[in-house]
Amino acid sequence: MKRIVIILSLFLGSSIVLRAQVIRGAQSSEGAEYERIADEAYKNNNMSRAAIYYRKALVIAKGTVVDVTPYNNRINDLNRALNAANDRIRMLTADLDAEKAKSKGGKTVYVPGETKVVPSPFAIYFMSGKATLTNQQKNSIKYFVETAMAANPDLVYEVIGAHNSAEGSAATHARLVQMRVDAVLNVIRSCGGNYKISEKNLGGTDEFSRTDKSLNDVVVIK
Repeated sequence: MKRIVIILSLFLGSSIVLRAQVIRGAQSSEGAEYERIADEAYKNNNMSRAAIYYRKALVIAKGTVVDVTPYNNRINDLNRALNAANDRIRMLTADLDAEKAKSKGGKTVYVPGETKVVPSPFAIYFMSGKATLTNQQKNSIKYFVETAMAANPDLVYEVIGAHNSAEGSAATHARLVQMRVDAVLNVIRSCGGNYKISEKNLGGTDEFSRTDKSLNDVVVIK
């Protein structure tokens, strides 16, 4: 009886050891597969997928007698790569905002920690002796207000009106210029918003161009 018990004990003991070896081998095989997937993802710059599978491999490795330092090093490398990618995304976003600002009639001023859009001067040209805005001009003014001006509601804006000095009297110039300024102001106010705006009537002038007089029939928002 004792001999049978001893043999049975030895048999059971060897079975337990064998089972432990099989389980450890299965874990090692699964960990190797996870590591392979992670390496492939890393080579393809798929950092998120690589991090997931490196962590899975690490979990399995911790259940066996394996040095987990290489896994931790790779995960740390991935975290650094992800941080660098996020910084790159922030830079590209700032560049995109700058390009959008240019398309909206403004220029971008870079201030540490922020990106600010400052409107560039916007000109509306008139026929000589006229003060009426076309529908296209009204739409252009509205677009400028709703984009460039709306981005900086706290700035003080100036509406400057002029007429070419070659035609008409000084009184006529002043009257037409004020009508032009009023027409532009009416469109700005129709867009809503509480903008700080000052007016300036230059009358007849060649301030904007001495060679092309038609360029002086203008209202400028700046």
